[in-house]
Amino acid sequence: MDRNSAIGLTLIAALLLVYFYWFSPTPRPESAQPVSDTTAAAAAVTPPAETPDSIRAAAYGDLSAFATGTAETITVETADLKVAFSSRGGVLSDVELKNYKTYRGDPLKLVAPENTAFRLLAQYDGREIDLYELYYTSSRSQQGDTTVVTFSAQLTDGSYLRHVYAVPANGYQIRYHLEQRGFGERIGSNHLTLRWDDQIMPLEKDLHDMRNNSTITWFTTDDGYDALTERSSGTELQAFASPLKWVSIKKKFFLSALIADSHFSGGEVSTITNEAQTTVAETAKIDLFIPKTAFIGGDTRFTYYLGPNDYQTIGAVAEDFERNVYLGWPPIYWINKFIIYPVFKFLTTFIGNYGLIITILVILLKLVLFPLSYRSYLSMAKMRVLKPELDEIK
Repeated sequence: MDRNSAIGLTLIAALLLVYFYWFSPTPRPESAQPVSDTTAAAAAVTPPAETPDSIRAAAYGDLSAFATGTAETITVETADLKVAFSSRGGVLSDVELKNYKTYRGDPLKLVAPENTAFRLLAQYDGREIDLYELYYTSSRSQQGDTTVVTFSAQLTDGSYLRHVYAVPANGYQIRYHLEQRGFGERIGSNHLTLRWDDQIMPLEKDLHDMRNNSTITWFTTDDGYDALTERSSGTELQAFASPLKWVSIKKKFFLSALIADSHFSGGEVSTITNEAQTTVAETAKIDLFIPKTAFIGGDTRFTYYLGPNDYQTIGAVAEDFERNVYLGWPPIYWINKFIIYPVFKFLTTFIGNYGLIITILVILLKLVLFPLSYRSYLSMAKMRVLKPELDEIK
């Protein structure tokens, strides 16, 4: 290094030191709000004020007796699921997949109180009421290998509302039935709204990749299967005017879905992605309309699917439900569906190692494509033979 370069570098270093010394931002002192011991103790100990009976009666009418109570949890454990129900609302409060873990090794939950909320909104006697806010009487029974959990609210006039869940001994499907007598006629609007809010938690190590593979999918009677954009970095919204058969919150490897035996009359779905947030991958919001006529007629049977996004498992759940597994664009989709997957499924009946199955599939594909590859190699060999003569001609 010559003298001029050394002087120049020294001057640049000196300028940088002066700049950072004089123009660097002054760190802000941490602000703290003084809180008296009395105030803190009052905030920690004082319970929320009780709602007066008159206000509760005005808000719930003859359902005010079910507006307060003590929440009871009923847990059902099967070979694949550990499910908890709450008597407050008569809803799923916790669903754990026993055979899977998160990348950290924690229990893998698709429903949890801290990130999942269900609401069942109805115009009851002119009042907007969330039927999932009521406190129900719970009961549990056994029908063969299926556990049936029932939550009931019965009025003095004999009318009642029941939430009935059937949990089989195996699998990832939970049956749900809304039963009523005398409730439907008092519903003012033409539908009930089942609202499902879910914060999709980071189940995989790569949060960005999980966001790119998480969305909401659905099936309508008019347009069939469709989905919101997976790689969205903001808000995606879709409203439905045609009947819906099912809606699914799709993670990279898992699904949380609600399927109607008949249909939902309409609804709206949305996803919100906040890339600055590291504790939540996406926020999914679903509104589904349950027709009042179906509610009165008892045609309100549904199925929750809460399990892996496995092509072999979800194929028989609902129409086009297997399309939650991406198999590529046509014609690759047809090749994967009608050739690759049947061979893969056949091999799984004899071989339990997926790595070995993939190796066998690659060898089979090479053998099938060998005639085309052979012709290509033969053509390339002929060109190599002719290349010296072509070069000489040039």
